[in-house]
Amino acid sequence: MQSKWAERAGTGVRIAVPLAVLGICAALLADTVTPETLAALPEELGHITARQWALAVLFTALSLLSVGKYDVLAHRHLRTGLPAEQARWGGMVGIAVGQTLGFGLFTGAAARWRMMPGLGLGGALRLTAFVAVSFVMAWMAVTSLVSLLLPAPAWTKWLAIPGLLAGLGLLLALFRFPRLRLGKRQVRLPNLRIAAGILLWTLVDTATAAGALFVMLPPGSIGFGAFFPLFLIAMGTALMSNTPGGVGPFELVLLTALPQLGAAPVLAAILAYRLVYYALPAALAALAL
Repeated sequence: MQSKWAERAGTGVRIAVPLAVLGICAALLADTVTPETLAALPEELGHITARQWALAVLFTALSLLSVGKYDVLAHRHLRTGLPAEQARWGGMVGIAVGQTLGFGLFTGAAARWRMMPGLGLGGALRLTAFVAVSFVMAWMAVTSLVSLLLPAPAWTKWLAIPGLLAGLGLLLALFRFPRLRLGKRQVRLPNLRIAAGILLWTLVDTATAAGALFVMLPPGSIGFGAFFPLFLIAMGTALMSNTPGGVGPFELVLLTALPQLGAAPVLAAILAYRLVYYALPAALAALAL
């Protein structure tokens, strides 16, 4: 009986927290996203050209291909024995479903299990958990480096320092401890070759994802070097929130960080980006499933 109550309580928390985050973000954006802003969205969407839509689709495809490469490395590390092509497609479908529906550990694992039934549910959960944790670590390293090297706002550079320290600590751990003990279990850490591959494909994935949104913004309104760090921080905030598609925190970060562009153009670009980067891959993934 206690275990059932604990399970129900855990499920309630997993649902309540994203809803609470959405509510907080809506309250914080109330002064920025006014009825006038929403009324201007159709006109702003009409300003996005066919060329911008086409470029966004291209960057989205490149991002998903990078995610597929990332999953191949995860399979190699976990020694699943599945062919690279199957691992790639399974990863692309899993990410397309997980990033759109939210609760990525469960929705992504279910999609991977459906695409790769030989893994079993436990194997799909382990794979999805490895992808999620290693992506967060790689995202932290990429965000830190990008914030320090590109002409990003000064406040992003302060956020980069803890990320770099964490990245250096992880690198030392890979050298010193090939296995990590968690309670009674030993967890095998990725070797340097796989870790470098994860870092590389995370950089490619996030850069092309940022490109898919960047091309939707009014031309000449901001440079990519200044935009990329802001996008990475917005992405990380959205990931931590676990809301479907990162809705709420993603908009809050970008609308707050880009006041000079105006709320309506930024919101229209984000809406167009969500159609291309989330809705389109999710629809294709549903067909694949």
